[in-house]
Amino acid sequence: MVNKRKFIPEGVEDINASEFEKKELIQSKVKEVFKRFGYRQIQTPTFEYYDLFSEIESAIDTEDMYKLIDASGKILVLRPDVTIPIARMVATKYDTIEEYLKFMYFTPVFRSSDFRAGGKREFLQAGIEYLGNPDPEADAEVIVTAISSLKDMGFNRIHIDMGQTDYFKGIMKEIDIEPDIKNSIRKLIENKNFADLSIFLDSQKIEPIHKELLSEVPYLYGDFEEIVLKVKDRAINETMKNSADNLLKIYKIIGEYGYSKYVFADLGLINHLDYYSGMIFKGYIENFGTPVISGGRYDDLFKKFGKEVPATGFGINTDEVFEAAGQYRLLNDFNNTKDYLLLFDALHRQWAFKKSMELRTSGHIVETKQVEGCVNNPKEVYGQSGYKKVIAALGKDIIEF
Repeated sequence: MVNKRKFIPEGVEDINASEFEKKELIQSKVKEVFKRFGYRQIQTPTFEYYDLFSEIESAIDTEDMYKLIDASGKILVLRPDVTIPIARMVATKYDTIEEYLKFMYFTPVFRSSDFRAGGKREFLQAGIEYLGNPDPEADAEVIVTAISSLKDMGFNRIHIDMGQTDYFKGIMKEIDIEPDIKNSIRKLIENKNFADLSIFLDSQKIEPIHKELLSEVPYLYGDFEEIVLKVKDRAINETMKNSADNLLKIYKIIGEYGYSKYVFADLGLINHLDYYSGMIFKGYIENFGTPVISGGRYDDLFKKFGKEVPATGFGINTDEVFEAAGQYRLLNDFNNTKDYLLLFDALHRQWAFKKSMELRTSGHIVETKQVEGCVNNPKEVYGQSGYKKVIAALGKDIIEF
């Protein structure tokens, strides 16, 4: 049996000092953007009750959660999602929401599905939740905040795919088929599996017009206005028409920010329909395979807690962004540079500690080292270790190099 003392589980990682500095830089840039848009940071627990997620249809399957039993026998999970705990917190801590609530978070998330797909069991997610505002202006602000976050990190080739869950729901309202068949159609569309979708639809008792509309959905991506105007023209009920109108309103506002060039339509974005209730989007960095941002409107979530709260938001997988930043060479290596090294002998010990504290109070990075005897060329000996200046308090002299 292999002794695992020197190993870590698959799907997690150690982070060295240089990488940690880079990840902190990414987080600080994202946080600064969120703050400029008026979001305030909150934190929910790492552990939540399993019931919180098992009783709510969400984007996370309960099979993908890491579960454990506490001392009283209750089932807990490591945080698999951030939005649902925030909804719980708001529903229980805020009796009324008389004005908009704008929250941001930076927190680890734990999912086994990501690990099975070749990713990580634990990753850092940053995000915002805009609560209390049902208008397209809120959705547009959320998308603009997402784009601004990536731009401030140095990315220019940004691609946002935006869809609307009600377009697909509007088609399905016209069709009387079993839920599992609807789910199979949804998955085929979501995966843009054109051939199998056509074969599957032909095997079902569905009206030709509805088959045609469903077959078109995976192809409804590209130039925003062209696609959405086509969708509006093809609408066969108010739900579908209203979904197109909603997208056009959001896109117009994004254009007023000057960011419409980053946004494209994708009506095939229909994953997690029980979680999202309107606009839905994913954010990509060009030549980086996986989406780094996902979000949308989820007005129905608060009903699970007995509240009526319109809500929209998104999450950024900052670990993925870190990898993309490395691919684009946006993060320089952090050198282990210190401002001062104070060398001292026993006679100057107290002086050196006092001097080091004065320099630290002034904002300098200072290290101290006691040595015995004479040191020839202290700058040459210690300067290679990343110190900008060396102060030697040895013997009779105090010399700065």
